[in-house]
Amino acid sequence: MTFLTTLLVIAGILSIFASLSHLHSITRGRSNPLTGVLFIWTVTSFWAIVGYFIYTNTGIVSQLFDMVRSPDFKRSVGVIAGVITILEFIPYIYSILKGHTKPERATWFIWSVVTVIEFSSYYFSSEGGTAIWVSLSYMISASVIAALSVKYGVGGWNLLDRFIIIACGGVLLVWYFSGSAIITLGAVLLIDLLAALPTIRKTYYHPETEDRLAWVMSLSGNGLNLLAIPAFTFADAAYPIYLFLMVAVVTELVLRPRHRRHRHEHKLAEAGRV
Repeated sequence: MTFLTTLLVIAGILSIFASLSHLHSITRGRSNPLTGVLFIWTVTSFWAIVGYFIYTNTGIVSQLFDMVRSPDFKRSVGVIAGVITILEFIPYIYSILKGHTKPERATWFIWSVVTVIEFSSYYFSSEGGTAIWVSLSYMISASVIAALSVKYGVGGWNLLDRFIIIACGGVLLVWYFSGSAIITLGAVLLIDLLAALPTIRKTYYHPETEDRLAWVMSLSGNGLNLLAIPAFTFADAAYPIYLFLMVAVVTELVLRPRHRRHRHEHKLAEAGRV
C-alpha cells in the first residue's frame, strides 16, 4: 500500500467519523463548533486527496464508471439500500411504542395501500428491478405502521384524506382499464405525494412527533438507492428520485426546527445572565 493510498484511507475514516459526530450534534439539537470545523476540514481533505489520487492514476475514472454501471454493483447497492430501509423502522416502531413518535393515520393508511400499487407498477414497468428493494421494504413496513397508528397515531379523516382515498380508488381503476404500468406509476406518485402532505404539515409544526434516527436512516437508504437505478428513464428513475426528495423534505423538517429552537433558547438563556 502506497503512502497516498494510506493517506486516502485515513482521511476517509476521519471524514466518516467527523460526519457521524456532526450529524449526532445536529440531531441532538446542539450547535457544536468543534464538530462543525472537524467535519468541514476532514471532508474537504478527503475529497482533495481523492481528486489527487484520481489525477495521478490515469484510467481509474473510467474503471469507476464501469463499476457503477455494472448490473452486479447496482443489484448489490439496491439490496443494501433495502436493508437500511427495513432497519430504519426498528427505531421508528420502538419510538411509536414508547409514545414519542405519533404517526399520521391518514398518511400511513393511504401509504399502506399506495405502496402495494407502487411496488407492483414499478416492478412491471422497470427493466432492471435493481432499485426495487426499497419499494418492497416500504410496502411491508407501511402496513405495520398503519396498524400501529390506530392506537398510537394522530389525525383524523378530513376532506383531504377522503379525497386521497377516493383518488387511490381511481388509480386502481386507471391501472385496470389502461393496462399501462407507466401511467399507473405516474398517477400513484401523485397520490403518494398528496398522502405525504398530512405528515409534512404535522412535522412542520410538531417535529418532536417524528423519530430523527429513523428519518436520517431513511434518507441514507434512499440516497444509496439512487445508485441502484438501472437506467434514467421515467419508469426506472421516477419512483426512487421521488422517494429521496420526499424523505429529504421530512428529514429537514425533523432536524432543523430543533436546531433553531435550541439556538433560540440558548440566546434567551444568555440574555438572562446579562
